Amino acid sequence: MAEEAVPIDPLALPTPDKLAGAYGDVVNNGTKGGEGNFFNLALTIDPDSGDQVAIFTHKTVFVPQGKDVPFSGMWLDESHVFTGTWEATSEEKTADAPTTEEKEKEEGKEEGDAPLVQIALNEIQAAFAEADVDASGALGMEEIQAIEEKFGLPLAISANAADWADGKISLDEFSAMLQTNGNVAPPPLPPNAVFTIQSSTKRMQVIEDGAFTEADQPYTKYSWTFRMAAPDYNMLELLDSNYPVSLSRDRFVKGESIQMKYCALGLKKQE
Repeated sequence: MAEEAVPIDPLALPTPDKLAGAYGDVVNNGTKGGEGNFFNLALTIDPDSGDQVAIFTHKTVFVPQGKDVPFSGMWLDESHVFTGTWEATSEEKTADAPTTEEKEKEEGKEEGDAPLVQIALNEIQAAFAEADVDASGALGMEEIQAIEEKFGLPLAISANAADWADGKISLDEFSAMLQTNGNVAPPPLPPNAVFTIQSSTKRMQVIEDGAFTEADQPYTKYSWTFRMAAPDYNMLELLDSNYPVSLSRDRFVKGESIQMKYCALGLKKQE
């Protein structure tokens, strides 16, 4: 017996497999990408354990310049790779600020005007059926008068000659009237996602059997928080991080850095 498909809630946060992927720069080997800081965040799901694994890669490339500056004129690059965990939760919604159009409508109202009645797009048919008292499948003059009162329709909309050419108002014409008058509420958006990444290891150079090699060592010092806006879910916007970064050639040479939380950083999902 076939299993019933579980309906997907359009207002729920996408599942982790939909949010997983590679975000940010393609980090090249060597100095191919030129000077600057390059960031890549890979969000994966372990196929065996189901663990949500994050790999954060930061590469810095600069060419020191100036007299008496160490390594002046030489390309210097260093990479840091952290592995850890990630989770995504829904961002708490706050009341949306009114749009310019909504403000203009509000300013145009006279004091004492009743607030505009709004319904959802999927409620239009039920509103039409309620107004269609004689169940004829269309609205006549008397029926549309009740609609004018309920939804605050001005005559410029409800008495449009083109709509009344056949002497009645259809469902489509009724829907267009409500849309024109602003009675149809915009569809709600799914929530933004907030990502929390916590490092657990850092790739370091170690000596193994008398030779230098790289291995992941325990390292839980750094964390990152990103926001991803709905409904596209394709860009990570940095909100907070204690990870240090040198933003300029001079700061890199001097070993000066600031925490990433002070940087405006967006990581776009790679195709």
